[in-house]
Amino acid sequence: MSWNEWPSSIVEPWLRSAYRAWASAWYDVGTATAGLAMAGTVALMAITCAQVLQACDIVTFVDEAYDSRMDHTLE
Repeated sequence: MSWNEWPSSIVEPWLRSAYRAWASAWYDVGTATAGLAMAGTVALMAITCAQVLQACDIVTFVDEAYDSRMDHTLE
C-alpha cells in the first residue's frame, strides 16, 4: 500500500456506513410520514362517513315527522 492509498481505505468504510445510516434514517422518516398521512386520510374518511350517516338520520327523522304530520292532517 502506497502512502496515498491508506486514507481512502480508512475513510471509505466510514463514509459508506455514515451514508447508510443517513439513508436509513431518511427512509424511516419517509415511512413514518407516509403512515401518518395514511392514518390522517382514514380518519378524515371516517369523520366524513359519520357526518353523512348523521345527515341521513336527520333526513329520515324529518321525513318521518313530516309523514306522521301529514297522516294527522289527512284524517
